[in-house]
Amino acid sequence: MSAEKTNIETQSRRHRPALIGIGAAVVFAGILFFVFLTFVTDPDETLLDDGAAAVTTD
Repeated sequence: MSAEKTNIETQSRRHRPALIGIGAAVVFAGILFFVFLTFVTDPDETLLDDGAAAVTTD
């Protein structure tokens, strides 16, 4: 079955907020993924001679 009245301009105007929200969520997830990768691959972590990470307790 097809729609009786198809108005592309009206449909695009009605769907614009949802599409903007989806786009914003994708951008936010990309930023979070980038931040996660920077913390996982932190080059400042010092290694001991045997290759194990140094553990400090305060």
